[in-house]
Amino acid sequence: YSFCTLLTHLPMAVQQFGSFFNKPVEVLIRYKNESPSDDIEYLKEAGLNEAILQEVAKQGVYLGHKEVQKSGFVFLNHGAFGGSFDCLQVIADKWRAVQRRQPLLFIDRLLLPTAVLAVRRLSRYLHCPQQSLLLFPNATYGLNCLLSNIQAEKKIRKTIIFTTTYGSVKKMAHHYTPAVHLVDVPIAVVKTWTSARDVLSWLDAHVVPHVAHDTLVLLEGISSNSVIKWPADEMAAHIKQHAPDSTVIIDAAHELGMLKKDLSTMAADAWVTNGHKWFGTPSGVGVVVMKSGFEKTVKNPLIVSHGSQQSITSGTIWHGHVDYSSWLTIPWAVDLWEANPTLVDGLKDLTDECEAHLCNEWGTSPVYPSFLQAPIFRLIELPSHVQHAFKDSDPSALQDILHHEHAIECPVKKLDGVLYMRVSVFCYNKLDDAKALGAAVMKIAKAKL
Repeated sequence: YSFCTLLTHLPMAVQQFGSFFNKPVEVLIRYKNESPSDDIEYLKEAGLNEAILQEVAKQGVYLGHKEVQKSGFVFLNHGAFGGSFDCLQVIADKWRAVQRRQPLLFIDRLLLPTAVLAVRRLSRYLHCPQQSLLLFPNATYGLNCLLSNIQAEKKIRKTIIFTTTYGSVKKMAHHYTPAVHLVDVPIAVVKTWTSARDVLSWLDAHVVPHVAHDTLVLLEGISSNSVIKWPADEMAAHIKQHAPDSTVIIDAAHELGMLKKDLSTMAADAWVTNGHKWFGTPSGVGVVVMKSGFEKTVKNPLIVSHGSQQSITSGTIWHGHVDYSSWLTIPWAVDLWEANPTLVDGLKDLTDECEAHLCNEWGTSPVYPSFLQAPIFRLIELPSHVQHAFKDSDPSALQDILHHEHAIECPVKKLDGVLYMRVSVFCYNKLDDAKALGAAVMKIAKAKL
């Protein structure tokens, strides 16, 4: 059967999903189809012409982000909240137009199958079973769903987090578990690591002794503030080898799009990411991938509605009447990345150039060894006279001056008493952006001293 046939002609196999005129999510999610062309046959009814959308997608990766380019700002902060590729924003707008034009056609007949299509296409891209991938409005939502279920099912007594862990994740750990063990990650120590083996030795000394069967370990893929690209998959496997019944989650908010992932053999129990940071979807895409069997622990959605008490996929795919258009761009986002497999490689070369220029102008060196460096997301130490000029100031003081007086958007981070710029590079950036940042920082420091 083609996917279109499945949607319209196969008899119901299980209870219908609310009053929607679709086959149940459990039927759609199990359907195996290796031909992406079949996937979008039924979208013709929505007025989404495949040829037009392919042409938009073909142009979009080169046009980049026109709104960012027209803003008048030097924007080196893509890692904060990302930004949609223009072509995917167009597709989201087309879906909103379908909903405005014919709400019942959209909600009762098109929404669920297209959301399932998004799940199926993204699961193939990430090399994970379709039933193991859940969509959420963002990673924060997905993490909350995981943590609430884990606590209810496994009665976690202690959660282990790091000083580099993202702020909201620290709050979640304290909210859901009775005890939190905070592991210090000094930047000076990280700088001394030369391979993943050193990281695992550090893990043996500072984390593994505290892990038991009723422990949750929250790892990071790429730290948001300190921009460490952790060998998280190896760390998860190492922890599981020591404590097989412990629970390990990877906060991978910065990985989708930036890193090529194969989750077919992941050691962690769950992997959580966002689409809006580096994958280029409009805001509103969060993804959770569970290791096979872990869905027995994650049973209940945060929002109880029509899909509840059927499967966790059914339970999470509908959470009331909200804007789902961002989810529906995922099939085209996958097409875009598969058509441009070397996009990040080219951006990494530009990132290396930007880092080299700033380090040379400021008289500093790369912060981390290469195996801990994210491809297009870097922490760059500010020069000593800037450190002195702003030693008694909050990091936001320098960031505000860059924003208001120089039209440069780039965050300043203070880690272990040292000031750094956190530089992101994406499709709309060029070396001149780094040159503008370097010169502006020197000018600001000179005026302040």
